[in-house]
Amino acid sequence: MQIYEISLTPSLQEARKHGSPEFPLACYRTDVRKNIHGHIPLHWHEEIQFMLVVEGEVALQINGRPCLLKEGDGLFINSGALHITRAVEHNRSVYICINVGKELLAPAPLQLKFVIPLIHSATAYVHWEKSAEHMVQLQRITQIYTLYEQCTELHMLEIAQLVQQCWQYVVHSEQPAEKVLHIQPNDRMKAMLLFIQAHAHEKILLEEIAQAGHISRAECCRYFRKWLQQTPIQYVTAYRLDQSIRLLQHSELSVTEIALQVGFGSTSYFIEKFAAQYEQTPHQFRKNLVDHIK
Repeated sequence: MQIYEISLTPSLQEARKHGSPEFPLACYRTDVRKNIHGHIPLHWHEEIQFMLVVEGEVALQINGRPCLLKEGDGLFINSGALHITRAVEHNRSVYICINVGKELLAPAPLQLKFVIPLIHSATAYVHWEKSAEHMVQLQRITQIYTLYEQCTELHMLEIAQLVQQCWQYVVHSEQPAEKVLHIQPNDRMKAMLLFIQAHAHEKILLEEIAQAGHISRAECCRYFRKWLQQTPIQYVTAYRLDQSIRLLQHSELSVTEIALQVGFGSTSYFIEKFAAQYEQTPHQFRKNLVDHIK
């Protein structure tokens, strides 16, 4: 199933709960370009995630560090890690992913020893390149997705067994240092992003963003370049454009009304920035919206 738009809470947590309390797992096949924004926005979720690229290449930023996945590569993303996903050049960028609640990773008596420590550790992600060394793990991810697509109650037990085998591979994996990155989820970064979201409709100064993270202006700029590869003000503009996409999609407000509501000082400036980002005007985007989603 393709998700065309991710709904986020103010803290950038994905609002969707994956799976159900009885079976906390969900699988998706995602063509990155088919997302309403043309990429998967910055977000995090409580579930851990296994990913496998099935077509082209996929570029991620995970807790501020770049990770390029080639076709056939796999990935583990830890609970709470901030990540954004983009297509690479003009190729198709398609992946399958499995979002899993921690309850499914090990039997309850073993959670305290084999699940909780890793979920709350500094490991943000593990990258498995397509190779004989990791082939069994990569095949497990494919098997889980295939079984989920034809899921019956009988398949649920087999899926749960495969998930626990995947988790054991993460726990016992002895990856080279460059493949296992140790970066704590950053509360300062989240605080600054929360401030921007709360005040995006107003004029925002760099000093105010820095104050939200209790750091200097220079350090604030370094944070944004590290985590998002853009300046704080560039992120403000990008966030406003993201909000405008939602309003163009889900409201009947005019372009001028949307420009003012998301924080642009003038309609012409909004149209200029929108066209530079999406290679079409807001009017054209709204007109082509249905075709864009198909």
